[in-house]
Amino acid sequence: MEQVLSRNSAIAELVKSPHGDLDAYAPLATRFVAEDPEFFAHLVAWNHLKGSIRDAKLALPILGTKSESPELAQNGYAHLALASPRDFLRGCEWARKGSHAGSNSKLRELVAQYLDFRLKDTHRAFRAILQHRKSLKALHAQYHVKPTEWVERVLFRGENIGPNALLRSLTTLTDREAAEVIVRERIPFLLLPQALGPRLKSTPLVMALIESMSAAELDAAVAGASDEVAAPAASAGDEAAEA
Repeated sequence: MEQVLSRNSAIAELVKSPHGDLDAYAPLATRFVAEDPEFFAHLVAWNHLKGSIRDAKLALPILGTKSESPELAQNGYAHLALASPRDFLRGCEWARKGSHAGSNSKLRELVAQYLDFRLKDTHRAFRAILQHRKSLKALHAQYHVKPTEWVERVLFRGENIGPNALLRSLTTLTDREAAEVIVRERIPFLLLPQALGPRLKSTPLVMALIESMSAAELDAAVAGASDEVAAPAASAGDEAAEA
């Protein structure tokens, strides 16, 4: 007879890092959802607040949507929607595959609501597009969500407004002026090499980068890692390459 799940042992396993392999969560989490769905819903909420493993924060909510209880399944969708656009896209792509795949119509509905919340307000959309351009474009395209007129102009047409204009303006500023804008607007580090090139080695810009970078961005920079594709820089060639 299969051993009944121990809550403590299940928690210990489900908050581990599988190093990017979200499928590793599925066997144990699926059993846990079936045998103790209410506690699993609490685990999803606790892990979102206290957990440190990004993989678990994606996989557990998605697997929680398989609960037979509509309320507990909704808890999973709600926690998935708390992810950054990059992680949300990754989670949605995983949710569509394998034995854990759920309702595509429900997922499309969630994506539409997610994009509406992130991008309906122009100020919030400005920040989101500045930081997550590639992921937001992919979410619109893959789930056939019609963008608002402003998002269409910025994200798909590359018009010189909003975050596009901000990034291009850096090329017209002195190093000190550009540094002030980077710190004030919290422009992500990974967008700047394409916009400023060799100028990033200047002392004011180096200090601005250090001040504006998050711990994760600093780790990525030191490791030479790449996250999002950079937004369009000043040249038309750069615009074509990004598109």
